[in-house]
Amino acid sequence: MRQAILRRMPRQFLFELPDFKERQVILQKILKATPLADDCSLHALAQVTEGFSGADLLELCRAAVQRAGGEAPLAMADFLAAKQTVVPLFGAPRAKRAS
Repeated sequence: MRQAILRRMPRQFLFELPDFKERQVILQKILKATPLADDCSLHALAQVTEGFSGADLLELCRAAVQRAGGEAPLAMADFLAAKQTVVPLFGAPRAKRAS
């Protein structure tokens, strides 16, 4: 289905997926007003979301809130369970660059 949608788009734009630091910043902005449990680390969450776009991260956060039933604070378990249901739209993470 994804390919059918892409064929109908007049233009396609190539962009790189966010790296670890960029994912951390995106998560901070998405979750700035959301209480997090002590066990919830944005550092750890950014590590386990390699290959996620900003939109994927937003969907992950929405799914975590939904899983928690709207109860605050959100725990790391909420995000990890949500990650099982959120499939990154663009798939593979960017290739690691040689130093």
